[in-house]
Amino acid sequence: MPDTSKIIAAVRRSAIQRKTITRPDAPIGIVAGAWSYDRKAGVKQAATGPIEVVAFANTAAVDLESEVVVPTGLDVASYLTKNRNLFADHNYDVCSAVAVMRSMSLVPAGWICRGVFHDDMTNPYVRACVALARSGTLGMSIGFEALDWGAPTADERAAYPGAESIVRKARVLEVSYTAFPMNVTCRQIGTGIVAAEQNAEKARKSLMEANVPTDIMGRLGVRRRALIVRASPLRDA
Repeated sequence: MPDTSKIIAAVRRSAIQRKTITRPDAPIGIVAGAWSYDRKAGVKQAATGPIEVVAFANTAAVDLESEVVVPTGLDVASYLTKNRNLFADHNYDVCSAVAVMRSMSLVPAGWICRGVFHDDMTNPYVRACVALARSGTLGMSIGFEALDWGAPTADERAAYPGAESIVRKARVLEVSYTAFPMNVTCRQIGTGIVAAEQNAEKARKSLMEANVPTDIMGRLGVRRRALIVRASPLRDA
């Protein structure tokens, strides 16, 4: 899992540059979901059209930081009017802008996003995200400015067992594709170590087959498995 403090710092810098944040010291957070969380999600491509990925970016589930970002409290209007870019793991250089958000829709399960990839499979970031999507290991991550948050009320504790913080209202600043999103219930790896290892291996294999460079695999939180050769002990003839 990438260092969340570094991700939040990157989201803040980008939001300040684009002037989409209310003030430089505003509280910033990240929340995520997996593209395969619902039957509507998946990878689609017409015979002559671009690659399209339908993915969940947020659900009302307790994430790895024991926090819930309530889907109905997300304001997506500013993001959709000022910045429809979809980035690779909160990197904001030109090559990391891998897709464009076609739509964001609030459904009972959360926010489902429809993104269209740029037609450039020579870009390793595009290639990596498409490979992860096709292998079922892609997630999405939202960088947001918290507007109303705090400890859960009695009703919220009952609705979200285990939550220590509730973000009731937030403004979306940017959206990224990622291999390991924060919301554990939205990840295909489940909660067991064995399942996590299987998912990581699946992601690693898909990226290697897509010839994604090692450094970019690392930025997405996936490490190329090292080949270890152990020498046999010498024996006297």
